[in-house]
Amino acid sequence: MLKCCGGSSGDGDFGSKDIVMKKIQEKLGEKNYLLILDDVWNEERLIWTDLRGCLLGISKNKGSRVLVTTRLGNVASLMALTDEHIHRPRLLIVDECWTIIKQRAFGDNSVPEGLEGVGKQTANRCKGVPLVASIIGAILQNKRDIREWWAITENRVWDSMEEEGIFDIIKFSYDRLPTLALQQCFAFCSIFPKDFVMEREMLIQLWMAQGFLESPEESYMAAEDIGDKYFTYLLSYSLFQEEWRDNVTGRVESCKMHHLIHDFAQSISKSETLIVEWLGSNISHDFRHLNLIGGREMVPTVLGDVAKNLQTLFSKHGFSSGVQFFKRLRVLSLDDASDVKQLPTCFGNSKSLRYLDISRTQIKKLPKFITKLYNLQTFRFTGCRTIQIPLKGIGDLVNLRHIYFDDEKRMPANLGRLTNLQTLPLFFVGTTEGRKIEELGNLRELKGSLVIHKLELVTGKSEAKGAKLKKKAVEHLEFCWSKGRGNQDEDVLEGLQPPSNIRRLSITGYGGRNLASWMSLLNNLVDLTILSCEMLHKIPDINGFVSLQRLCVSHCNELTSLGDGDGAFTSLKKLSIIECAALERFSVSKLSSLEELVIQNCRVISSIGDSLSSSTCLKQLHLEECPELEFISSLEGLICLETLYVENCDGLECLLTGLSSCIALKELKIQNCSNLVVNNEELKHLKSFVQVKVRDCLKLRSSPEEILGSPLSSLIEEIRAWPFLRRAGRKLFGWDKIED
Repeated sequence: MLKCCGGSSGDGDFGSKDIVMKKIQEKLGEKNYLLILDDVWNEERLIWTDLRGCLLGISKNKGSRVLVTTRLGNVASLMALTDEHIHRPRLLIVDECWTIIKQRAFGDNSVPEGLEGVGKQTANRCKGVPLVASIIGAILQNKRDIREWWAITENRVWDSMEEEGIFDIIKFSYDRLPTLALQQCFAFCSIFPKDFVMEREMLIQLWMAQGFLESPEESYMAAEDIGDKYFTYLLSYSLFQEEWRDNVTGRVESCKMHHLIHDFAQSISKSETLIVEWLGSNISHDFRHLNLIGGREMVPTVLGDVAKNLQTLFSKHGFSSGVQFFKRLRVLSLDDASDVKQLPTCFGNSKSLRYLDISRTQIKKLPKFITKLYNLQTFRFTGCRTIQIPLKGIGDLVNLRHIYFDDEKRMPANLGRLTNLQTLPLFFVGTTEGRKIEELGNLRELKGSLVIHKLELVTGKSEAKGAKLKKKAVEHLEFCWSKGRGNQDEDVLEGLQPPSNIRRLSITGYGGRNLASWMSLLNNLVDLTILSCEMLHKIPDINGFVSLQRLCVSHCNELTSLGDGDGAFTSLKKLSIIECAALERFSVSKLSSLEELVIQNCRVISSIGDSLSSSTCLKQLHLEECPELEFISSLEGLICLETLYVENCDGLECLLTGLSSCIALKELKIQNCSNLVVNNEELKHLKSFVQVKVRDCLKLRSSPEEILGSPLSSLIEEIRAWPFLRRAGRKLFGWDKIED
């Protein structure tokens, strides 16, 4: 709770309950809180009574709440004050199970003829359990033969549908994974505790370190590509659950395992994998994968028992060099082990080490043996603010494929020697040998994301071309200048031509007046951000931007033109224009896919023109700090508009014509618009309002009911500084916040 409130381990002694409670009180102040305890199993009444007493001691506010989820009825009865506080989710009906199955099996496609009948019988056998329906739907993906559907429906696996029977369903899915390596990848995930968020890249690199991705049948593919394929398999089989999806690439970048699926993974890997939470855990010499998440005192004892055969070690605590046998170790993760101040010399013998993560430790100096770990594939050391990187030697790690750091001082020199490198999130340009931008030129395998800082140190177009970005498979590039240099920056940007398949591009601190000519070649660009480009004069319509979905232009104070009216951003979904002091208008046309428009702190913009006329998908319109804005084109036909915010727009005299057609409008916020007059007829027929806030609109004379045409008892509303309100009309339900 203390960490969630913004506290840290440095806020006090976590061994003292009273101190922790006091710290939480200080962080919360008078605020209410919502505490969620997920998947509770403990049935000890005294523990819950003690916790409840602590929570009451922290805050007696009646608005605070505790939400508990559990699979045990006894826990629910124990923790609820009354039975009325217990919510028991019902089982799904057959049609709901069928909806899940057909969505997993066919997506948005129609169900082939003849399969719906057998499909509903399969749905009936799910007994209302959504996890089972999801797994069965995944098994039936892309299967069109009715005999395959009947084989699933009539399988004996359905004979028991208690928790043990659900295990059988999960095993049914697991057994159908196409390769043994894929089954190994799934079982390995039992090393993580329940509810752990597994990042796609991290998981693939761990699988690769274990040798699970060395498939003879797929020898033509890179190990990372095989891992990517396996990750997608496990998602499609419902053995992974989507946690976060990149909204630009559409890829799932992190996932979790359902608790029951995690239990199953532990059951099939229990002879090899162990999570140790206390010293009483039953530890065998045969364990190969170990996760130490308990107290520091257990570490030496546990490692002494299993170190000899260990292949994977995760630990949140440091340990002495007394343990000497790590010769088989492939994975070492000390991520967030804040008491680790040096890497023990015992790991110098770990010649098989392929994955090393020392992120967020207190290590100040890397030992010399790091440069001798020639099999190392992944090296992570983010959040190590004081660590010293060897000036020489990192370039000798010829098998290194992925490196992660987050600070200029931690960037190793001579990265160009790491010719197998695929992941390099950051590069800081320097002027000395081994740090110039030409180092990137040798990294032919680079993929994913790359942010290049200090581009002001690149002398010109020829040197910039030495990075050879055009030939790389990166999908996300950021170009960053610390200070602009005018025409020289234009030459550098021209030389930094990215590959044509790039999906996301960001340009920050650029000093040129014009963008590069290669911008028109970026046919696959989805996201474009232009930030703090102080001398940029114009962003024209570019025909190559056929795929662009997000455009953000911010802090470009010399920008006078956005679009010339001739081009079409037909795929654009979000447009943000922020603090562009010289922009008077923008004339981007045909925004037929636009869902969100944000214009903030554009102090001389006077008109939005007719850019919204085709934006029938618009859901959010946010106008703020535009005091010269006098005209907004008609909102006629914007039937999807849900949110309208207009703040500090003193030049606006009339509230948007055509608003009466915005039948989906839920939130209306008008603030500090001193000259605004409302046309009552535009608003009175709108029935979807959930929130209305009006403040400091001095010329409004009608009451809310007169404007909207109905009582507002169900709304969240606020009216402030409405001095010329002529009369209240009927009683205003719930309007208890009127000040003037």
